Amino acid sequence: EDVQVERQNDIVQALILNISEAPEMAQPTMLAITALPNSIRFSHHLFQVEAQRNAIMDKILQACSAQDEDIQEQALYALREVAIYEYDSIQFYFQEICKATGTATSSESDKVGAQAYEFWTALAEDENDKLSKNLPVKNYINSSKQELLGLVFSGLLRINFEEDGDDDEWGHALSAACCLKNIAALIKNEVTGPVVKFVSENIISDNWKCKYASLMALGSITE
Repeated sequence: EDVQVERQNDIVQALILNISEAPEMAQPTMLAITALPNSIRFSHHLFQVEAQRNAIMDKILQACSAQDEDIQEQALYALREVAIYEYDSIQFYFQEICKATGTATSSESDKVGAQAYEFWTALAEDENDKLSKNLPVKNYINSSKQELLGLVFSGLLRINFEEDGDDDEWGHALSAACCLKNIAALIKNEVTGPVVKFVSENIISDNWKCKYASLMALGSITE
């Protein structure tokens, strides 16, 4: 077992050493940040050591602001894996994560924006699951619900399909709707007021995307 732990340490150390902001390191960074999420589920022992945890999280957060959209997407996916497997560790980087995901939801890239919402969806699902099992939660979602709902409503308006086109292409809007559904399941009636306000402001718009976004919001909290 000690040999396996040491080997896992070596793998993670090698991966984070290859994550860099330098343009000439784009390819090694892409390879490393793509492989890193698969290692997080086996790295609990590393997350128990502050220096090791900081080294991993600093590199993930650094990659979230990379110029390359593929690197950004994979870094946000790594954040999602941290939320799932290292829930308690999120507290130490919460403000930085809020900033990184908030910036990503504004991205022109659908895959980057979608992955940012996926992080919050995973976190909401995890807290919901913990509460159903009477396990303690850090209330990440509830503590940031106002700002988070603002990001979700902005995402709902980022519809990436045409009025008469296929509406199942995953992007900002559908990811935001999925996120809203999970937030609503967690904070329940507290979501009603903000959603009603969003719907009342957009359902009367001449822009079909605003109308569609309001219907998605309603659907997300009534399923």
